[in-house]
Amino acid sequence: MSADTQALLREALRLPIPQRAEFAAELLDSLDEGDAEDPDEARMRWLEEINRRAESVDDGTAEFESWDSVRERMGRRFG
Repeated sequence: MSADTQALLREALRLPIPQRAEFAAELLDSLDEGDAEDPDEARMRWLEEINRRAESVDDGTAEFESWDSVRERMGRRFG
């Protein structure tokens, strides 16, 4: 990750959660621009992934990580 990208990430992480969520959604949407993939198919695949993950939570096979652990790992990676 470039220094400019790291600086942008640090700034984004300072935003309140609702603004970070909106920022993240816009970034994700931008990845679809110019993609030849059918948007309906991409949406369907995302829904399948969401359902797969929800089922793993429901059936007890999902692996969870504490917020403290995630924050520490992200701090090492992006801090």
